[in-house]
Amino acid sequence: MALSVFIADVLRAAADATIDYIINIAANEPVTGSIATASGKCVVPVPDGAWAIALLIKPVGFHQDLVRLRKAAADNEWLRDNPVARIVGSPVPTEVHVTVSRMRPAPVSYIPDSDLAKLAQQPDGVLTTKIPEGLGYHSLFEDNYQPFFRLNHPILKSGTPRDAKIWDRLHSTKLSSVDPKKSGPFFHLEYGAPGTGPRLFLSIFVPRPGARKNVDFIVFFSPSTAIEGRFPYDSVPFRRNYPYGLTKLASGSISQEYPRHSQGYLFNMHHLAHQLVAADSNAVLVMPVAPFGDWSIFQTRSGLHRLLLELAAFLLREMLVIPQFQLRTVSPYDARAGGSVRKLTGLGVGVGASIFAPYQDRPPIGRVAVSAFSGGSQALQTLLVNKTNDLPKGFEPAQFGGSAEEFGRLFAEVWDFDCAHAPYHGYPAFERALHSWYVTGNKSFRLYHSTFTGGDRDSLGVEPLASLVTSSDIQQSSQVSDAGGTHWAQERYSAKDQWSSARFADGFLQSNDPGPGPPYWTKDDAHHFVPRIALGHAALLFSRPR
Repeated sequence: MALSVFIADVLRAAADATIDYIINIAANEPVTGSIATASGKCVVPVPDGAWAIALLIKPVGFHQDLVRLRKAAADNEWLRDNPVARIVGSPVPTEVHVTVSRMRPAPVSYIPDSDLAKLAQQPDGVLTTKIPEGLGYHSLFEDNYQPFFRLNHPILKSGTPRDAKIWDRLHSTKLSSVDPKKSGPFFHLEYGAPGTGPRLFLSIFVPRPGARKNVDFIVFFSPSTAIEGRFPYDSVPFRRNYPYGLTKLASGSISQEYPRHSQGYLFNMHHLAHQLVAADSNAVLVMPVAPFGDWSIFQTRSGLHRLLLELAAFLLREMLVIPQFQLRTVSPYDARAGGSVRKLTGLGVGVGASIFAPYQDRPPIGRVAVSAFSGGSQALQTLLVNKTNDLPKGFEPAQFGGSAEEFGRLFAEVWDFDCAHAPYHGYPAFERALHSWYVTGNKSFRLYHSTFTGGDRDSLGVEPLASLVTSSDIQQSSQVSDAGGTHWAQERYSAKDQWSSARFADGFLQSNDPGPGPPYWTKDDAHHFVPRIALGHAALLFSRPR
């Protein structure tokens, strides 16, 4: 038989490759060979009696991948072991379609702490350390909090006394425990072509992996990484000090700050992953990590659309969004540092997964929520106002571009976690941009502000957002009166929860006596407390049927 092979990227554009193959034939030596595609297509000759075919795909400008086909003994049907491949023809396959990608788990590098100061050059991957199971990321704290509190909707209680403890001030649910380690995998990812061209870094957490009709995403923009003495500077194509460069901190210790930045937000500092799990959300949490403050394609609709398509393909390849997740096996040695099942171990040997099945097609992207904290407002507002397909210099549309129009359709929610609008665009500009985006239809937004970022400004009390507040809207408010007026809070939301706004005086978000629960209610930092509770509330509403 002749097997036609089609290689394409996530936009279904043809991608050329060289394909090495091994064909196993009953009672005969395997047939091996290599063939090049033309416009992404080639034909592999398959002798009669073949029962297994392995294809090592070496594409131009994409990462290598391995696809194996095997005839099932029971019903003569051919199955494949890589979900990004699709077989056409049954029981005898006539075509195989393979999606290649520029997304891969970030490489890892084990270097003892004592040797870091002696390095002659920067590491070539995310540093790992030895843990009981094998290797793990440095400073990846995924504590099982017992108990853990998640905000409910509405957030505020009426008549809250000034001396109320932490969770008595807010409407919350107390969970006996929340453990991200048991709830889903975490990946540091590298985005770009292997070897040359621009390279970017991001991190994801996948709660409750398994079958999905659609893959929803939550994109989180942190404050800027343009901090001298902490994050190493780099420029396009970002292949020198970013993302694996080391920094000697003021304490004298040597740290790899770009990977630790996202780990801190998702786990031990702001507990974003914990909140997502506590909200029973299936949405994939995506945190871009900017090279020294340059949001690059992350803040473009076209670029972010392409990135999410690449992520959707990555999640399929890793068997995280399909029913076969239950069969997924990862070596305990690297389960806490990447944990990919798609490790290439040689054409004849295969891959770690080796699970042959009639895999479903890639689930489509569902809804996308874009969230930001503090200075991350710069990227958020750029996404709100820039509807073009333009990409930054050095990023070719054929490699990094998607559809700004399609992203606009998917871009369903905005979550503002105490964003610092004043230093960047100003409140009026943000409110105009948010309103223009919202009135395009089927959109939602969540605003959470302390007085640290001007939360005493009532965005819903001024035009154009004031026009959204109608007599049918539900309003909640909680006032704690005192002479200085430092303990007030106010919450408003629409009847069908299309939008909501919570504003807090800094004093309302401070407590000398936090009471039970994790110690992230801080005495003097209301600003950083906001994302530590707000994402769980927004994710809870995001997960409700629309």
